[in-house]
Amino acid sequence: MRVIGQGRDWISSELGDELMMMNIERGIYVGLNAMGAHIWRLIEAPRAVGDICAALVDAFEVDAGTCRAEVEAFVDKMEARGLVTVEEA
Repeated sequence: MRVIGQGRDWISSELGDELMMMNIERGIYVGLNAMGAHIWRLIEAPRAVGDICAALVDAFEVDAGTCRAEVEAFVDKMEARGLVTVEEA
């Protein structure tokens, strides 16, 4: 089970449904769409991928299988950029 948390050193600001994020130390800017912004808010405290998916299925019109695949892909991209922490539990 993978547990996802917010990475350190990121400043974020909401712009409507989206989220703009910046890491001043690394000089990186990232924009997240509504789904990505929702995930970011969900992982303020680290959460299991299954819990994230359950919350997204309730909030968005998406089936559980599609949600799981998209969340896993999203987390992998975010981890590669240093936006999230990932721990195996």
